[in-house]
Amino acid sequence: MPHENYFNRQTMIPKFRLLLVFITLLTGFLPVNAQTIKKFPFDPLVILKSWNYDDLIKKMGEGEEIMNTMKNQQYLAGLKYPFDLLGKKGSLAFYFKKDSISQFQFRQQHAVRVTSANLADKKIRDPGLNMENNLAMQKLDSVQRMDSLSRDSVVRAISEILGPPLSIGATDATEKDARFSALWINFGYSCLYKDFIDYSETVFSISTVPIWMTGEFDVPASTEILKKSVVKTMKMTWTASILGVPYAGKGLTYTDIFLFFEFITGQKYLVSLPKNAIDYLSRPYLMEFGTGQRFYLTIPENSIGYVPTVTFEDCDGDAIPEAWIQVPIVAGGSQVRHYIYSLKYKEPNLIFNSDEQIPLAISIAINSRVTVTLPDGALRTVEIPRQTGIVPQAAKLIPKGYNYLNNSPRNTDGTTNFTGGIEFQVSSKGITNPILEIIYKHIPNGWEIDQIKVLTNIQ
Repeated sequence: MPHENYFNRQTMIPKFRLLLVFITLLTGFLPVNAQTIKKFPFDPLVILKSWNYDDLIKKMGEGEEIMNTMKNQQYLAGLKYPFDLLGKKGSLAFYFKKDSISQFQFRQQHAVRVTSANLADKKIRDPGLNMENNLAMQKLDSVQRMDSLSRDSVVRAISEILGPPLSIGATDATEKDARFSALWINFGYSCLYKDFIDYSETVFSISTVPIWMTGEFDVPASTEILKKSVVKTMKMTWTASILGVPYAGKGLTYTDIFLFFEFITGQKYLVSLPKNAIDYLSRPYLMEFGTGQRFYLTIPENSIGYVPTVTFEDCDGDAIPEAWIQVPIVAGGSQVRHYIYSLKYKEPNLIFNSDEQIPLAISIAINSRVTVTLPDGALRTVEIPRQTGIVPQAAKLIPKGYNYLNNSPRNTDGTTNFTGGIEFQVSSKGITNPILEIIYKHIPNGWEIDQIKVLTNIQ
């Protein structure tokens, strides 16, 4: 069957060929950078953002029709297929919103069991069946324990892909049917797992911001939650969300990116950086939205279609993790901009801005020397370590981002330095592209360029 070949994790088709299938289908769309890590046997974001009825039929086959009724008129609500997900056999159902996929869900049936209510009723009517009742209850308890083990394995498998769940545990009393649920929001989509009496269900969908946020922070109602996480320290706890405003004409593209903080003590902040490229070297600005210490900054326009990521790590030695945002800005995700915000006083404070740290230009001369133009206009000349004839003529690079930015082992005061690498193209035969590597040394209130060197690799 077509869907078995396309989706089955055990297929012999290499992963890069699966990616090529997606790219072929989505001509004009770029693959999502975050999906290069361990993933589901499909890309939920691409399906939710780009698939329609025809795409579904092409890749999954005709499927079993899911019919619904509105105003006494039946209509096709979706299609359902037998499927294996995370080692579980079940069915995968896709639901339509007009011509697009609004959400899709995987359902796994539990083993058939006798309900406790029926057993209790039988015991009351016929006391002679006490032994049978006890055995049935033991069997029911055993099945429930098996369900619990199955539930734990599913949660663990999803967490390996999407990170720790935002929420997990027994459902509220108002949810009579679901006994347990877990929620993840990452890589541009949400994943909700619920365990019911007779089955479990995993639902993939797009999450949008709540209505109160559109009024409080004046963000569009269509703004999507691309990633949400909970951060806990000994001093404070907060949730952090990366938000993106989708651009209707370009599939996986976002016209604006925001970072939203909500502290357990009630403070809320919305953060970003200047969108216009000519403003990259300008200072960030703040705007207060009434009471409650709510602020708005800016983040560069992300017109490539990659999902930004945020991690939390203490880089300045104050024992409070900073928000480290990474925004891919070229095809392939090979160049990334980095923004690090301190949350020491809760209000986000930009302490590392790659737009103000990355060189303005890198030039290679015919004498195998590299001239680096720093953001302040100063020039540094770096010797290429080996006379390999890297370029036969002068070459110049205007870097857009880092190929990598790593933090070093901690200094004695608990701070870290950064090592940033920028690859530049050469035309000489027999060598790989050299890397300009910059070491940023931590100083009070930030980082400064310490060392610059060129790394070359002979093939």
